[in-house]
Amino acid sequence: MNLLLTSAGLSNKTLADTFIRLCPISVEKVSVAFIDTASKVESDDWFVEKDINILKTIGVKNIKRIDIAKPAKEWFATLVDAQVCFIEGGNTFYVLHHFKESGLIEEFGKLMSGKLFVGISAGSILATPTIGISTVEPADPNNVNLTDLTALNMVDFEVSPHTNDEVSIEGVKAYAKTAKNPVYAIDDNSAVLVENGNVSVVGEGKWEILGKINTKTIFLIPND
Repeated sequence: MNLLLTSAGLSNKTLADTFIRLCPISVEKVSVAFIDTASKVESDDWFVEKDINILKTIGVKNIKRIDIAKPAKEWFATLVDAQVCFIEGGNTFYVLHHFKESGLIEEFGKLMSGKLFVGISAGSILATPTIGISTVEPADPNNVNLTDLTALNMVDFEVSPHTNDEVSIEGVKAYAKTAKNPVYAIDDNSAVLVENGNVSVVGEGKWEILGKINTKTIFLIPND
């Protein structure tokens, strides 16, 4: 499984090209399961159509939107059959709540074996050990009263999307001082790539790593 953990989706050519390269098969033939659950409690979900339209623009034809808050019989087969899984942004507490409620959190890692995982904002946070970063202002509202913030734990670091776009670097630095894992603070034109077990930062934006860095981290693109 390879992962592309973005802040704002495929927001520039470098990220789009990275996605195309990582696709298990050609983009014209690849099947994408697009989990939009996190967006369901947002007052405006314009960004969902934006992200889907970007996929269509680069040639993806088979995109199926799924909401894991619905009964599993409505989405499980789609998730199993897809070669790529996108998890859209929105409310991180809400989407994690439904990963736990559906039981998907226990099975998700196995389901993603050999596939490409792409996170957007909340979706990227969900891939990490904890969604604690979602408490940094402007924090996501925890309307589901989630107390266990343990997430999918597919990587050994955390991601702070929208850093310096919506989230202040000062707030992220304060959080990182108490975090157990390094925090990749990325802006809306950057992403964290995990490819064959190696971690790098890709894109056309600015980023910073806070805390202890995993020794396997490789920087393919310098942060100029």
